[in-house]
Amino acid sequence: MVAYAGGICYNVHIITPGTSKTNNGINRTIYMMYREITKSDFRTEFARWESRKDQFTYDALGIIYDHMTDMGEEPVELDVVAICCEFTEWDSEKEYNKNYDDDLQDYLIGTTESGTVVTLNH
Repeated sequence: MVAYAGGICYNVHIITPGTSKTNNGINRTIYMMYREITKSDFRTEFARWESRKDQFTYDALGIIYDHMTDMGEEPVELDVVAICCEFTEWDSEKEYNKNYDDDLQDYLIGTTESGTVVTLNH
């Protein structure tokens, strides 16, 4: 996942601009819309989801946002469920090591001040 000009594409389906036909055969142009969001907006979007609001701590969401915005300049769709599938916050490095035999450093995104560990899933 990558970011667009310091923010993340918010709540918009990413489609290739062009022309498509509707059911009645009339051509229409398809447009993309983007909204840059801040780290605060990113955290707020998770809080809006009852089933996902406790998936990550406040600090872990900041780490994930920073990771996504540091990756490049292509826009991405803000998909809370996909982000929850792509990242995990572990209570500690020890907890991660109980679940995986591989090197944590290969998947580590960051560590919060409280010591939780944020990784890419694999």
